[in-house]
Amino acid sequence: MPTLKVNEIIAYSGNTLSLGTSGNTITIPANTTFNALSGTVYIPNGIIKLDSITTSATATYNLTYGGSAYSPASATVCLVSVNGVLQTPGTAFTISGSQITFSSALNATDVINFIIVLAAPYTINAPGDGSVTNASVASNAAIAYSKLNLSNSIVNADIASSAAIATTKLGMGAVLQVVSATYSTNMTTTSGTYTDMNLSLNITPSSSSNKILILLSTAANIYLGGADAGGGINILRDATVINGGSAFTYYDINTGGAADNAIPYHVTTYDSPNTTSAITYKCQFAAYYGGYFAVHRSMPSYLIAMEIKG
Repeated sequence: MPTLKVNEIIAYSGNTLSLGTSGNTITIPANTTFNALSGTVYIPNGIIKLDSITTSATATYNLTYGGSAYSPASATVCLVSVNGVLQTPGTAFTISGSQITFSSALNATDVINFIIVLAAPYTINAPGDGSVTNASVASNAAIAYSKLNLSNSIVNADIASSAAIATTKLGMGAVLQVVSATYSTNMTTTSGTYTDMNLSLNITPSSSSNKILILLSTAANIYLGGADAGGGINILRDATVINGGSAFTYYDINTGGAADNAIPYHVTTYDSPNTTSAITYKCQFAAYYGGYFAVHRSMPSYLIAMEIKG
């Protein structure tokens, strides 16, 4: 049996289908057929008796209803009687548009008793351009990308403040995440061996091609007790030194004199960890030349790591 499908839902007798905007519905009676090409529904309770035909020595005749040309859906929906005998659709006659053709020519003495069409057509028109509103589109509708009007670029105002934009959609150089740590308790050393500064953080890159920008800011202090003195700070990724390795030094121009010197210490370094595993960045410090070296003096120290899209 021919069927009508709307959004892949097969319509049977008694089914009500929503078409277009709210309130436009059609109820499908039993044995309804649907012509998907023409967009016409044929409802069997719309029975039509076509105009009478006068026979002649020909096989083809025009079909009219109320004086106007009429095109049945097919031969199978037509009851045709000739000389009191029902004709077999598709064998004794065929339908093409608004014409009926018998398998053999009739004579002027033959009588076409009647032609009854069992299905009257009702045309379902497609929605007009621009007539479908947002409320008419199902929330789960899979709309093809080609149907979207993307002639204009998406601007900042088009993006919701709560939108979760995938990092893969951001361009090279975009800051993907920022992690920071701070420490403010004064620490002092006189050792030349590098020691942890209690300033560290963990970060997990989202791609192995991304970079990590490291920023360090601290207030250091070198005390010279009668001799030259200095200090150094290293930045490490896990156990690997990525910045430092040599002393940050201060020399007393008055050798033999005592001095207590505060030094602002700022470091920027760009790292390529080449991993998507968690990384620990930390700072270590050491003293040189016999003096002492202090960090986190007078103000908090900051260590900041920013993941940059590569």
